[in-house]
Amino acid sequence: SSLRQRQKLQEINLDSLPPRLQEVARLRLEHPYASLREIGDLCSPPLSKSGVYHRLREIEKIAEEQGK
Repeated sequence: SSLRQRQKLQEINLDSLPPRLQEVARLRLEHPYASLREIGDLCSPPLSKSGVYHRLREIEKIAEEQGK
């Protein structure tokens, strides 16, 4: 859910993420109610819904590893 994603994003230093993940992370924080498709459309270049989902999962995994 977007709430869980935002909580994970707030736990980590976004600047420590690779640039391709930073963009998706910042867009999720800036647009908390946007769908994955809408976030993908805001990316440059645009990403598919699946691409956004996989990047957010990767960010969540990094947040969990940093939280250990």
